[in-house]
Amino acid sequence: MRTPHLLLLLGLGLLLACTPTVTNSPWSAARVAEPRGAHIYAANCGMCHGSSADGAQAPALVGKDSLPAQRAEGPTFRSAQDVFEYVSTNMPLPSSKAGSLSSADYWSVVEFLVRARGVPIPPKGLSSNNAQSIRIH
Repeated sequence: MRTPHLLLLLGLGLLLACTPTVTNSPWSAARVAEPRGAHIYAANCGMCHGSSADGAQAPALVGKDSLPAQRAEGPTFRSAQDVFEYVSTNMPLPSSKAGSLSSADYWSVVEFLVRARGVPIPPKGLSSNNAQSIRIH
């Protein structure tokens, strides 16, 4: 009689061990929804902004105080268009590399980061046609 119970427990344990872990974080969701942007971010931005964009040697791009909508000095970011305009002219560093990615690559990175902030993106993705209307705060 103990054998069926033992087999049931072993089977349940095996099922749980083999079930992929699902993370509902915006960062994980963004990596799935925009893998190209995630890859470009990792290759060009992560070394300074952190592997999860939470700030390392450079400011955080996700989280509570990231990408400020208002401040006394420096750029402000209210929409996805603001983010695109800043990163496409100032990133990646050093300044000799600023603007060195293609427009499509910058849009992919911006879409990835906006998604990572938990901001919904239209079904057809982020583009110059809708970026101004997508608020990031």
